[in-house]
Amino acid sequence: ERLILQAVELDPLSARTLGSLASLYRVTGRFEESIATMRKAIALSPDRVASHHMLGLALALSGRPDEALEETMRERAEWARLTGLASIFWKVGRHAESDAALEFLKSFEATAVGTDLDEEVAYEEGLVLFRADRLKEARDVFIKQARAHPYPLGALTDDAYYQAARIEE
Repeated sequence: ERLILQAVELDPLSARTLGSLASLYRVTGRFEESIATMRKAIALSPDRVASHHMLGLALALSGRPDEALEETMRERAEWARLTGLASIFWKVGRHAESDAALEFLKSFEATAVGTDLDEEVAYEEGLVLFRADRLKEARDVFIKQARAHPYPLGALTDDAYYQAARIEE
């Protein structure tokens, strides 16, 4: 946390750094701080990929599912919107809708193979499964993804890698 706060101090107008700080707050259960920080990041860069998705997750975790869904629908990147919707729908008990969003994400993943999004979309599928407590499926996706991409993009700031020990053989 100290290093991210130092980075924010050095460049308080960096939406990327604020997004990292918001993610750290979210995975450590500081949802209101995450929401406020992500709102600052979005104000600086409203079209930054995955920003609305990340704010939606924090809103859902803070018990505001309607706001979470509304915010997630603002996400322009389809893979990020689908990831957010699948995670939020699962959290609020709308499992069929979560599964449908996950299936769309998987079909999007198939078209991303060999592109810059290949690694990110595969990782997001694992996160959705992890957040839904579907640990065996998440583990299988993460293993497949790790073999193809040894250094996942979100490994330093996302909840699945903080809690990967929960996933057993």
